[in-house]
Amino acid sequence: MKEIRGGLAHLVRPGAPAVFVTGGPPARPFPGPGPVTFSNPAFALHHARSWGSPFVLGWMPPLHTLAHPGDDAPRSVIERWLEGLAELSAGGVPPAVQVWGPLTLAAEREGTAEVLRLAIEDAHAAEQAIAAGLRAVMDVLPRALARARVATPPVLAWVAEPMVALLDPERLQRLWLPVLRRVTATASSAGAEVVVHASGRALHAVPVAALAGVGGISVGSGTPLAAAGDALPAGAVVFGNLDSMRLLDWDEARLREAGAAMAREMPGRRWVGTPGSAVSADTPVGALEAFRSGVLGAG
Repeated sequence: MKEIRGGLAHLVRPGAPAVFVTGGPPARPFPGPGPVTFSNPAFALHHARSWGSPFVLGWMPPLHTLAHPGDDAPRSVIERWLEGLAELSAGGVPPAVQVWGPLTLAAEREGTAEVLRLAIEDAHAAEQAIAAGLRAVMDVLPRALARARVATPPVLAWVAEPMVALLDPERLQRLWLPVLRRVTATASSAGAEVVVHASGRALHAVPVAALAGVGGISVGSGTPLAAAGDALPAGAVVFGNLDSMRLLDWDEARLREAGAAMAREMPGRRWVGTPGSAVSADTPVGALEAFRSGVLGAG
Protein backbone atom coordinates (compact mmCIF):
# COMPACT_ATOMS: atom_id res chain seq x y z
CA MET A 1 0.00 0.00 0.00
CA LYS A 2 1.42 3.38 -0.93
CA GLU A 3 2.01 6.04 1.70
CA ILE A 4 -0.76 8.55 2.34
CA ARG A 5 0.51 12.11 1.86
CA GLY A 6 -2.70 14.13 1.82
CA GLY A 7 -4.22 16.76 4.06
CA LEU A 8 -5.04 14.49 6.98
CA ALA A 9 -1.45 13.26 7.16
CA HIS A 10 -0.22 16.85 7.39
CA LEU A 11 -2.87 17.98 9.86
CA VAL A 12 -2.34 15.17 12.40
CA ARG A 13 1.36 14.95 13.26
CA PRO A 14 2.94 11.68 14.45
CA GLY A 15 2.98 11.44 18.23
CA ALA A 16 0.82 14.55 18.67
CA PRO A 17 -2.81 13.39 18.86
CA ALA A 18 -5.81 15.63 18.64
CA VAL A 19 -9.25 14.94 20.12
CA PHE A 20 -12.35 14.84 17.94
CA VAL A 21 -15.55 14.78 19.98
CA THR A 22 -18.41 13.28 18.00
CA GLY A 23 -21.37 14.90 19.74
CA GLY A 24 -22.56 15.97 23.16
CA PRO A 25 -22.34 19.26 25.05
CA PRO A 26 -19.87 22.08 24.39
CA ALA A 27 -17.12 22.87 26.87
CA ARG A 28 -18.91 26.10 27.83
CA PRO A 29 -22.64 26.81 28.13
CA PHE A 30 -24.21 27.58 24.77
CA PRO A 31 -27.88 27.59 23.73
CA GLY A 32 -27.71 24.90 21.05
CA PRO A 33 -29.80 21.83 20.25
CA GLY A 34 -27.26 19.27 21.44
CA PRO A 35 -25.97 16.81 18.87
CA VAL A 36 -28.57 17.84 16.28
CA THR A 37 -26.24 20.37 14.71
CA PHE A 38 -27.68 20.62 11.22
CA SER A 39 -30.34 23.11 12.31
CA ASN A 40 -27.81 25.26 14.18
CA PRO A 41 -24.35 25.15 12.56
CA ALA A 42 -23.13 27.79 15.03
CA PHE A 43 -23.50 25.21 17.78
CA ALA A 44 -21.31 22.71 15.91
CA LEU A 45 -18.62 25.34 15.29
CA HIS A 46 -18.66 26.49 18.91
CA HIS A 47 -18.45 22.88 20.00
CA ALA A 48 -15.38 22.14 17.82
CA ARG A 49 -13.58 25.29 18.96
CA SER A 50 -14.38 24.63 22.61
CA TRP A 51 -12.65 21.27 22.49
CA GLY A 52 -9.84 22.28 20.15
CA SER A 53 -11.08 19.75 17.62
CA PRO A 54 -9.26 19.69 14.26
CA PHE A 55 -12.59 19.19 12.49
CA VAL A 56 -16.21 20.15 12.89
CA LEU A 57 -18.79 17.41 12.67
CA GLY A 58 -21.60 17.94 10.17
CA TRP A 59 -25.02 16.42 10.75
CA MET A 60 -25.58 12.80 9.69
CA PRO A 61 -28.66 12.45 7.45
CA PRO A 62 -31.10 9.85 8.79
CA LEU A 63 -30.36 6.39 7.42
CA HIS A 64 -33.84 5.92 5.91
CA THR A 65 -33.68 9.34 4.27
CA LEU A 66 -30.41 8.60 2.53
CA ALA A 67 -31.49 5.10 1.51
CA HIS A 68 -34.61 6.41 -0.26
CA PRO A 69 -33.51 9.65 -1.96
CA GLY A 70 -36.40 9.75 -4.43
CA ASP A 71 -39.08 10.42 -1.81
CA ASP A 72 -40.32 14.01 -1.49
CA ALA A 73 -39.76 14.28 2.27
CA PRO A 74 -36.15 13.00 2.13
CA ARG A 75 -35.40 15.50 -0.64
CA SER A 76 -36.34 18.39 1.64
CA VAL A 77 -34.25 16.96 4.49
CA ILE A 78 -31.24 16.58 2.19
CA GLU A 79 -31.58 20.18 1.00
CA ARG A 80 -31.55 21.43 4.60
CA TRP A 81 -28.50 19.29 5.27
CA LEU A 82 -26.70 20.84 2.29
CA GLU A 83 -27.59 24.33 3.48
CA GLY A 84 -26.16 23.50 6.91
CA LEU A 85 -22.89 22.29 5.40
CA ALA A 86 -22.50 25.57 3.55
CA GLU A 87 -23.01 27.45 6.83
CA LEU A 88 -20.46 25.22 8.59
CA SER A 89 -17.90 25.89 5.88
CA ALA A 90 -18.16 29.62 6.49
CA GLY A 91 -16.76 29.02 9.99
CA GLY A 92 -13.33 28.13 8.65
CA VAL A 93 -12.97 24.79 10.51
CA PRO A 94 -12.52 21.74 8.24
CA PRO A 95 -15.87 19.92 8.24
CA ALA A 96 -16.52 16.19 8.39
CA VAL A 97 -19.30 15.52 5.88
CA GLN A 98 -21.11 12.50 7.29
CA VAL A 99 -22.81 9.98 5.02
CA TRP A 100 -23.86 6.38 5.41
CA GLY A 101 -21.86 3.91 3.35
CA PRO A 102 -23.16 1.85 0.41
CA LEU A 103 -23.15 -1.48 2.27
CA THR A 104 -25.12 -0.05 5.19
CA LEU A 105 -27.56 1.70 2.85
CA ALA A 106 -28.11 -1.60 1.05
CA ALA A 107 -28.99 -3.19 4.40
CA GLU A 108 -31.45 -0.37 5.10
CA ARG A 109 -33.11 -0.83 1.70
CA GLU A 110 -33.22 -4.64 1.64
CA GLY A 111 -32.93 -5.62 5.28
CA THR A 112 -29.74 -6.64 7.07
CA ALA A 113 -30.57 -10.34 7.11
CA GLU A 114 -31.38 -10.31 3.40
CA VAL A 115 -28.12 -8.60 2.42
CA LEU A 116 -26.15 -11.06 4.53
CA ARG A 117 -28.02 -13.98 2.94
CA LEU A 118 -27.31 -12.66 -0.55
CA ALA A 119 -23.66 -12.14 0.28
CA ILE A 120 -23.44 -15.84 1.19
CA GLU A 121 -25.78 -17.38 -1.40
CA ASP A 122 -26.03 -15.04 -4.39
CA ALA A 123 -23.07 -12.71 -4.90
CA HIS A 124 -24.51 -11.18 -8.07
CA ALA A 125 -27.74 -10.17 -6.32
CA ALA A 126 -25.68 -8.84 -3.40
CA GLU A 127 -23.62 -6.73 -5.82
CA GLN A 128 -26.82 -5.27 -7.26
CA ALA A 129 -28.18 -4.43 -3.81
CA ILE A 130 -24.92 -2.74 -2.80
CA ALA A 131 -24.77 -0.91 -6.14
CA ALA A 132 -28.15 0.62 -5.25
CA GLY A 133 -26.64 1.72 -1.95
CA LEU A 134 -23.74 3.28 -3.85
CA ARG A 135 -26.16 5.21 -6.08
CA ALA A 136 -27.81 6.61 -2.95
CA VAL A 137 -24.40 7.80 -1.69
CA MET A 138 -23.53 9.32 -5.05
CA ASP A 139 -26.86 11.13 -5.13
CA VAL A 140 -25.71 13.35 -2.28
CA LEU A 141 -21.94 13.10 -1.71
CA PRO A 142 -20.68 15.31 -4.59
CA ARG A 143 -23.19 18.03 -3.69
CA ALA A 144 -22.30 17.81 -0.01
CA LEU A 145 -18.57 18.08 -0.66
CA ALA A 146 -19.14 21.06 -2.92
CA ARG A 147 -20.94 22.84 -0.05
CA ALA A 148 -18.19 21.95 2.44
CA ARG A 149 -15.36 23.93 0.87
CA VAL A 150 -13.13 25.70 3.37
CA ALA A 151 -10.01 27.84 3.11
CA THR A 152 -7.92 25.29 5.02
CA PRO A 153 -8.25 21.71 3.78
CA PRO A 154 -8.88 18.87 4.22
CA VAL A 155 -12.57 18.26 4.05
CA LEU A 156 -13.45 14.81 5.36
CA ALA A 157 -16.03 12.47 3.87
CA TRP A 158 -16.96 10.54 7.02
CA VAL A 159 -18.49 7.28 5.74
CA ALA A 160 -20.34 5.24 8.38
CA GLU A 161 -20.27 1.51 7.61
CA PRO A 162 -21.34 -0.48 10.68
CA MET A 163 -22.29 -3.38 8.41
CA VAL A 164 -18.67 -4.19 7.53
CA ALA A 165 -18.15 -5.96 10.85
CA LEU A 166 -20.68 -8.61 9.75
CA LEU A 167 -18.92 -9.73 6.55
CA ASP A 168 -15.73 -11.76 6.28
CA PRO A 169 -12.62 -10.34 4.52
CA GLU A 170 -13.19 -12.30 1.29
CA ARG A 171 -16.72 -10.96 0.83
CA LEU A 172 -15.65 -7.46 1.85
CA GLN A 173 -13.03 -7.53 -0.90
CA ARG A 174 -15.49 -8.75 -3.51
CA LEU A 175 -18.60 -6.77 -2.55
CA TRP A 176 -17.49 -3.70 -0.59
CA LEU A 177 -14.05 -2.76 -1.91
CA PRO A 178 -15.20 -1.84 -5.46
CA VAL A 179 -17.92 0.53 -4.22
CA LEU A 180 -15.69 2.06 -1.54
CA ARG A 181 -13.14 2.80 -4.26
CA ARG A 182 -15.85 4.72 -6.11
CA VAL A 183 -16.56 6.74 -2.97
CA THR A 184 -12.88 7.55 -2.36
CA ALA A 185 -12.40 8.54 -6.01
CA THR A 186 -15.38 10.91 -5.81
CA ALA A 187 -14.07 12.43 -2.59
CA SER A 188 -10.56 12.80 -3.99
CA SER A 189 -11.83 14.61 -7.08
CA ALA A 190 -13.48 17.12 -4.73
CA GLY A 191 -10.30 17.61 -2.67
CA ALA A 192 -11.59 15.52 0.24
CA GLU A 193 -10.37 12.44 2.06
CA VAL A 194 -12.49 9.50 3.20
CA VAL A 195 -12.57 8.33 6.80
CA VAL A 196 -14.50 5.08 7.22
CA HIS A 197 -16.20 4.46 10.55
CA ALA A 198 -16.43 0.75 11.35
CA SER A 199 -18.36 -0.31 14.46
CA GLY A 200 -17.85 -3.42 16.55
CA ARG A 201 -14.99 -5.87 16.06
CA ALA A 202 -13.89 -4.73 12.64
CA LEU A 203 -10.12 -5.18 12.48
CA HIS A 204 -10.55 -7.47 9.47
CA ALA A 205 -12.17 -4.60 7.54
CA VAL A 206 -9.26 -2.17 8.01
CA PRO A 207 -6.91 -3.66 5.35
CA VAL A 208 -9.80 -3.73 2.87
CA ALA A 209 -10.55 -0.06 3.51
CA ALA A 210 -6.84 0.68 3.09
CA LEU A 211 -6.91 -0.89 -0.38
CA ALA A 212 -9.60 1.63 -1.31
CA GLY A 213 -7.25 4.52 -0.51
CA VAL A 214 -8.96 5.93 2.57
CA GLY A 215 -7.18 8.68 4.48
CA GLY A 216 -8.21 7.27 7.82
CA ILE A 217 -10.38 4.85 9.71
CA SER A 218 -12.52 5.35 12.80
CA VAL A 219 -12.88 2.28 15.01
CA GLY A 220 -15.00 1.42 18.01
CA SER A 221 -13.78 -0.01 21.28
CA GLY A 222 -13.90 -3.55 19.88
CA THR A 223 -11.00 -2.83 17.49
CA PRO A 224 -7.54 -2.20 18.99
CA LEU A 225 -6.09 1.16 17.97
CA ALA A 226 -2.54 -0.01 17.37
CA ALA A 227 -3.65 -3.02 15.32
CA ALA A 228 -5.83 -0.76 13.17
CA GLY A 229 -2.86 1.55 12.65
CA ASP A 230 -0.66 -1.38 11.63
CA ALA A 231 -3.17 -2.36 8.94
CA LEU A 232 -3.13 1.11 7.33
CA PRO A 233 -0.51 2.62 5.01
CA ALA A 234 1.99 5.09 6.41
CA GLY A 235 0.40 8.52 6.79
CA ALA A 236 -3.16 7.29 7.26
CA VAL A 237 -4.88 8.38 10.48
CA VAL A 238 -6.63 6.22 13.08
CA PHE A 239 -9.62 7.66 14.97
CA GLY A 240 -10.81 6.05 18.20
CA ASN A 241 -11.76 4.38 20.31
CA LEU A 242 -13.29 4.89 23.76
CA ASP A 243 -16.73 3.30 24.22
CA SER A 244 -18.90 6.41 24.48
CA MET A 245 -21.03 4.75 27.19
CA ARG A 246 -18.00 4.85 29.50
CA LEU A 247 -18.38 8.63 29.55
CA LEU A 248 -21.60 8.04 31.47
CA ASP A 249 -20.51 5.35 33.94
CA TRP A 250 -16.77 5.88 34.61
CA ASP A 251 -15.41 8.52 36.95
CA GLU A 252 -13.06 11.23 35.71
CA ALA A 253 -9.89 9.56 36.99
CA ARG A 254 -10.66 6.37 35.09
CA LEU A 255 -11.53 8.29 31.92
CA ARG A 256 -8.30 10.29 32.16
CA GLU A 257 -6.35 7.05 32.45
CA ALA A 258 -8.23 5.55 29.49
CA GLY A 259 -7.17 8.49 27.32
CA ALA A 260 -3.59 8.26 28.59
CA ALA A 261 -3.51 4.51 27.88
CA MET A 262 -4.45 5.20 24.25
CA ALA A 263 -1.59 7.67 23.98
CA ARG A 264 0.82 5.09 25.38
CA GLU A 265 -0.48 2.58 22.84
CA MET A 266 0.08 4.93 19.89
CA PRO A 267 3.54 6.56 20.30
CA GLY A 268 4.83 8.12 17.10
CA ARG A 269 1.64 7.39 15.18
CA ARG A 270 -0.88 9.62 13.47
CA TRP A 271 -4.10 9.25 15.43
CA VAL A 272 -7.02 11.20 16.82
CA GLY A 273 -8.55 10.32 20.19
CA THR A 274 -12.31 10.09 20.08
CA PRO A 275 -15.22 8.18 21.55
CA GLY A 276 -15.91 5.33 19.19
CA SER A 277 -19.48 6.47 18.51
CA ALA A 278 -21.66 9.54 18.94
CA VAL A 279 -21.72 11.09 22.39
CA SER A 280 -25.13 11.63 23.95
CA ALA A 281 -26.23 15.12 24.92
CA ASP A 282 -26.42 14.19 28.62
CA THR A 283 -22.71 13.32 28.78
CA PRO A 284 -21.09 15.34 31.60
CA VAL A 285 -18.70 18.01 30.36
CA GLY A 286 -16.24 16.93 33.04
CA ALA A 287 -16.18 13.38 31.68
CA LEU A 288 -15.28 14.58 28.19
CA GLU A 289 -12.62 16.92 29.55
CA ALA A 290 -11.07 14.11 31.62
CA PHE A 291 -10.80 11.87 28.56
CA ARG A 292 -9.41 14.73 26.47
CA SER A 293 -6.79 15.67 29.06
CA GLY A 294 -5.69 12.03 29.27
CA VAL A 295 -5.21 11.78 25.52
CA LEU A 296 -3.31 15.06 25.23
CA GLY A 297 -1.34 14.85 28.46
CA ALA A 298 0.33 11.46 28.02
CA GLY A 299 3.02 10.28 25.67
